[in-house]
Amino acid sequence: MGISRRGFFRLSTMMAAASATAGFRSIAWAADDTATDAPGPDILARLSLDDAKFFVGSVFTVHAPSGILHFVCAKVTATDATSTAPNQPFAMRFRPQHPTSLKQGTYTFEHPVLGRFRLFIVPSGPDVPHRHYTAIINHATS
Repeated sequence: MGISRRGFFRLSTMMAAASATAGFRSIAWAADDTATDAPGPDILARLSLDDAKFFVGSVFTVHAPSGILHFVCAKVTATDATSTAPNQPFAMRFRPQHPTSLKQGTYTFEHPVLGRFRLFIVPSGPDVPHRHYTAIINHATS
């Protein structure tokens, strides 16, 4: 049984991502191809600002009521530039690959490395020339 060219490239991409994110503990289960519609473990609970920066430029699949959309992670920034805490809150900005209009809300996202997870996103204002969506990741503890 051989491996197809597509399968080889997919596996190679996964291996490259795994190598680049050494120390990112959840990488082993995130590549599971048997995912159902239910989100997996809360990967975002362990995602740090530095981990998230790795995903700038990568494509995320978004499951919206209107169908499947593809967003690119355009930017990851700390929400508090003065904080040096390892669990500091940060913002992830996504840009849709094709013009779309989603309402503020929680959507299921999917990524080849991170797996499937739910994320609350807020659209940019209507007067912004290039629409984008922002999610705030906050690991605040009491």
